[in-house]
Amino acid sequence: MEVITIKVRTLTPIWTGDIDRKCMKIKETGIIGSLRWWYETIVRGYGGKACDPTSSTCGNEDHCDACELLGCTGWSRKIKVIIREYSPELVPEIRVRTRECRRTRSGFRYLSRIFQGIFSEDISLQIMPIREVFGYEWYLLRKTLNVIHNYGAIGGRIAQGNGVIRIVKLKVPEAELPSPYEDLEYFWNKEFRGATINSPNLKDFFFYKFQLTFSGKVKDLIKKRRFWGSAGQIEDWVKVWDKYGILPIGFHVRDMLRRELISDRSRRHEIFGKRGRGSKVFVSHAYKVNDNGEDKVEFRIFGYSLFRSEIEIIPDVFANKLPFYISQDPNRPIPVGMSKISLKRGGELL
Repeated sequence: MEVITIKVRTLTPIWTGDIDRKCMKIKETGIIGSLRWWYETIVRGYGGKACDPTSSTCGNEDHCDACELLGCTGWSRKIKVIIREYSPELVPEIRVRTRECRRTRSGFRYLSRIFQGIFSEDISLQIMPIREVFGYEWYLLRKTLNVIHNYGAIGGRIAQGNGVIRIVKLKVPEAELPSPYEDLEYFWNKEFRGATINSPNLKDFFFYKFQLTFSGKVKDLIKKRRFWGSAGQIEDWVKVWDKYGILPIGFHVRDMLRRELISDRSRRHEIFGKRGRGSKVFVSHAYKVNDNGEDKVEFRIFGYSLFRSEIEIIPDVFANKLPFYISQDPNRPIPVGMSKISLKRGGELL
C-alpha cells in the first residue's frame, strides 16, 4: 500500500510525554495526536465537520469527517505513524522562573517553565494506511504536514516553544479526485448529525515568523548573564546554543505578549490560558538561521481567536518591548534588531 514517507529535522525540541509526564523518546501516539489536531483545523477550514475527541458523540459509521480518517469508538483509524529511524538526544533541562509572583491555589509564588524535550538531526517516519485512504484524505494529510512544516509545530507543549520542525523530504501518494481539491464539499459526510465544534478553524489562524539579529555574539551574552533566566544555568544555555542552535526565549516572548497585548484579565486568560485551560496562542523558542556569520535566530507565533487589531500590533509590541523582556535586567535592554519575515492568515493556506 502507498505510504507517506517523511524525513524531519527538529528546530526546537519535540515533546511527547509518557504516563510519568517525562519525555525520554518520541512516541508515535504523541505525533498522531498532534497531526489529528491540525487535521481537524483544516477540515473545519474547508467546511467539514470535526468533533472534540475528548467528548465526542461520534461512533461506528455515524462519525464526523475528521473521524473518518482518524477513528473513533467503533470506527478504527485508517492510518498509523511509524518512526523508522532517529538519533534522539535529550536536551539539557532549563528552568526559567517568572519575573513576578503568580497567584496559585496555595498563594502567591514564583513559577518555573521548563525547557526540555528530544532533539534529533534526522527523523525518518512513515504514515502508513491500515485501511483504504481516499484521495482527498491524502491531500488533507499533505496540507496538514505543510502547515506544520512552514508555520506551526508538532507534538506536545507547543504553546511553550516545543515542536518546530523542518521537513527535508516528503513523499505523498498521488491522488486523483473527481473534483478540484479546493472543492471538498463533495466528500463531506452530510449524513452525520452529531456534535462537532467550530474552533479551532484554520480560517481563524494567524502565523507570524520573526527574526532577531544580535549586535553581539549570543554565546558572549549568555556568559555575561544578560538573558533572563540564564544566571545559574550558563553551561546549559551555552550547550543548547552551541550544539543545537536553540535560544530558549519562548517563555520571554510569551510573557511579553501576555502582559502587553491584552489588558483585560479575563480575556487574557481566555487567549493565553490558565490552570485547566489551554492556550490559543503558541510561541516557539528561537532557532538559529545561517546568515553571513551573524548570530541570527528565528521564531514563530501562531494561534487563533485574537482580534485583527491585536494581531496587527504584535510587530510594534516586539519592536518596543522585546529587548527589555529578554534581558535579565529590564533596565538594561539587550540590543537586538528585529524583522518580520511573514504574516500569513489561515485562509491563505487553504
